[in-house]
Amino acid sequence: MKAVMAFAGKAASASAGKSNSAAFSGKTLGGASRGLSALGSIMEFAGARQQAASLDQSARDEQMAGRQEFIQASERVTAIDDEYNKLVGQQLVAASAMGIDAGSASVIAARNAARDDADRERGIIRNSAEANARLRQARALGLKEAAKNARFGSVLKLGLDLGQAAFG
Repeated sequence: MKAVMAFAGKAASASAGKSNSAAFSGKTLGGASRGLSALGSIMEFAGARQQAASLDQSARDEQMAGRQEFIQASERVTAIDDEYNKLVGQQLVAASAMGIDAGSASVIAARNAARDDADRERGIIRNSAEANARLRQARALGLKEAAKNARFGSVLKLGLDLGQAAFG
């Protein structure tokens, strides 16, 4: 900010000191150039900081989406459990209506088959949700790292640019 203020002061004194239409001297133009360069560097720095904030927000969004994967998977598993329980109940009612003992081998085999199908479907849903959540977590870590790099790079570039403008 000092470089910008110094530029503004030099430009004001240079224009106030020359009431005629003569051009700036080489020294004044060099100072003006460095001041504009510093101002541009500050604007680049602000843009890079905004980009880093955007990357941080994207990382948070990915983390929330990963959590949402688990919530949706839990809801689907609960729905499968409800369907399984309803199916077992229907099987028992149907077996009783046909006069088949609820402990007979055919009723138990049907119940076991339904349980195995439900377990397989629950496993697929859970594995899929976990894989998707892990992918989102990896993306979130990548975005956080990119945000850190953007912040560091912007500070480094600003320092180099201002140093060059001041001493260069």
